Amino acid sequence: MMWLLIFTMALITFYNRYALMSPRLKLTLGDNAQRLLKYTAPAVLTGLWAPIVFTEHHQFNTDPTSPYLIAGFVTLVLSRLIKAPLLVVGLGMGAFYLADWIFKI
Repeated sequence: MMWLLIFTMALITFYNRYALMSPRLKLTLGDNAQRLLKYTAPAVLTGLWAPIVFTEHHQFNTDPTSPYLIAGFVTLVLSRLIKAPLLVVGLGMGAFYLADWIFKI
């Protein structure tokens, strides 16, 4: 039964990808759908980072000494100043470890 479920999910996923990306199928999205798809990546990324930055032990946390909040703010500022994403990620991680080290002392 489990293998049937896995196989069915794989088929559904393959069909969805194939239907949208196959050059033989002439499927085009409308202007509204294409405009809305531009917001997909920011929405998914916000759904990933917001709970990490603003929650601690399953509670809302805006403590100014929170390493997550400090690193999030530093990363936000750096991403506006520096256009190299990998450098921004590295500096944001460094800000997190530095803040974590400073405020645990």
